[in-house]
Amino acid sequence: MHRQNKRLWLLVSACWTLALVFALVRSAAASEPHWALPSLRVLEDLGVVGPDTNIRVDLDQPISPLEWQLWLGQALYPKMGPDWATNSGFGREIDTFSGWEPGKYRSILTRGAAIGGLTKLGKLLDFIPETSPGWPILLDRFNDKESLLKTGLAVPFEIMLAAGVIHGYPDVSLRPEVPLTRAEAASLLLLWLELMN
Repeated sequence: MHRQNKRLWLLVSACWTLALVFALVRSAAASEPHWALPSLRVLEDLGVVGPDTNIRVDLDQPISPLEWQLWLGQALYPKMGPDWATNSGFGREIDTFSGWEPGKYRSILTRGAAIGGLTKLGKLLDFIPETSPGWPILLDRFNDKESLLKTGLAVPFEIMLAAGVIHGYPDVSLRPEVPLTRAEAASLLLLWLELMN
């Protein structure tokens, strides 16, 4: 009987030890800052996103086209001045290049659509060149280059790679068809704004 109690006590103490270790590991992981928080803080300081929003909780969730349009509008307001909102042509460009397509509306914003749109807006604002020097040298190192060529996004991706606005993933891909997360959107928009300035 004494041996059974000792085994039971060892089993219970092992379970409690594992539970404590799990709780500590989970707590440590939860306290690590998200990689996109520095970009988000800068966007908050610029007034692009509000600090009281729930974005910090949902950084790894896809950003909607409407939310992306709002971010772009807020980001461009200081550069364009108070009259930009009344410029229906420019407002239409933001709508067009941030996910809207004639005859349909995207329910998600892909990386490709966001990068293509930022490239076109940058060309309209005269800070992104029409072509990249050395085309298509930069795309050649990515394993999903063919999908970019098929979708017509090769030139925008090449230009944004050359400008340092985008970088590939560790698996040497660009993932143009993957939904853009809020974290990626914050980083992408901030790099684009730095290039503009």
